[in-house]
Amino acid sequence: MCLRALSFIPTATPLSVGFFIPMLQNKVAMIDTRPFLLSRLHYAVVGATTDRAKYGYRVLMDLHQAGFSVVGVNPKYHEVEGITCYPTLASVPHKPDVAIVVVPPQVGLVVLDEVAALGITKAWFQPGAESEAIRTKAKSLGLTAQADGSCIMVARRALSGTM
Repeated sequence: MCLRALSFIPTATPLSVGFFIPMLQNKVAMIDTRPFLLSRLHYAVVGATTDRAKYGYRVLMDLHQAGFSVVGVNPKYHEVEGITCYPTLASVPHKPDVAIVVVPPQVGLVVLDEVAALGITKAWFQPGAESEAIRTKAKSLGLTAQADGSCIMVARRALSGTM
């Protein structure tokens, strides 16, 4: 749930923008979210849904309304609020630069295989989609993965100054 991310303390200096993120075992690490949130990138939200109460819908709409190039990925839908939805990452005609994953961790492990096979180098796992197994597998596949429980919507708003 993205509410956890609201407790993050945004920090900014002329040279870096990032967040203090609570890590496992109460350690704090500075991460740079900018490589995931460049407006020229193409995004795919894996787990997109028409259910307005779910984060698969909220993340998709947040990025779309902010002007990002985004599609949904879910075999159940052809579109979500006019945004094209594809059954798999492989079926997206323009390879996404970032896969945003909003599915349970056990499904996310399968998604990681597809991400790596397609040559997508960045994956963001929303709160509840991340796990230690996800972090381990992403690292072993050589992917840049954001899987520490931070929310892409909160990070996007902080970077754009709209929090």
